[in-house]
Amino acid sequence: MPDVYETRRQNLLSLVNIYGSVAKLNEVLGRKRYDGTLHQIKNRTKTPSSSRERTMGAEIARNIEIKLHLPPGWMDVSHLGSEETELKSSDSYLKSTINRIKSYGISDNPPSSVLNHIFEGEMKLSDFFIKSVLNPTSEENLRFIPITDNSLKSIVKEGDALIVDFGVNDFKKDGVYLIKIGGKEMIRFISINYEGGYIIRTDDYSQTLSDISKIKILAQGIYVCSGTRI
Repeated sequence: MPDVYETRRQNLLSLVNIYGSVAKLNEVLGRKRYDGTLHQIKNRTKTPSSSRERTMGAEIARNIEIKLHLPPGWMDVSHLGSEETELKSSDSYLKSTINRIKSYGISDNPPSSVLNHIFEGEMKLSDFFIKSVLNPTSEENLRFIPITDNSLKSIVKEGDALIVDFGVNDFKKDGVYLIKIGGKEMIRFISINYEGGYIIRTDDYSQTLSDISKIKILAQGIYVCSGTRI
């Protein structure tokens, strides 16, 4: 009976087969395309310091499960034959399709004090993440906004990226919206109060409106990507 390290390696081989290469698997896991870690585990490469074969520890195994939306412990259990085929064809499994989501710059945004902002230009998102987590009105309506201030830091802070859906142009539920007032774009949290009015707020300021039509809603915020460096 194979030990847990060999089981994880066999499951890694299955994932590489599904995605076509270690490089493609690295990409959907958010690793650098030519990161050598999984390649070394796959090929049982011996480490120079101990002359032992490189194995997959629990941290890497759990990270793969989280990134691929697999059940906890999936990497530790053997999956052979029909299970692998089922996994490969499942709609609930992360596919290798990578989509590039463009950024959207808010007009009159103050310059960010975060040097070399992590989120610039384009963001790569998997097809599965878009469909199962973001669930936008359509992929074409997705943009991300690099946050350059802390006016709403309790939800999205400077250095983060807010993924928004431009297909939502009216109030749906309490949440973060990209709005336009008097020709100026801004990110605000909008909620309904107990009297039926609408509260438009940041962390330090709020106002109540009886008629939401006075505000032009450009997009709804649907996901925050943390820009915190660790």
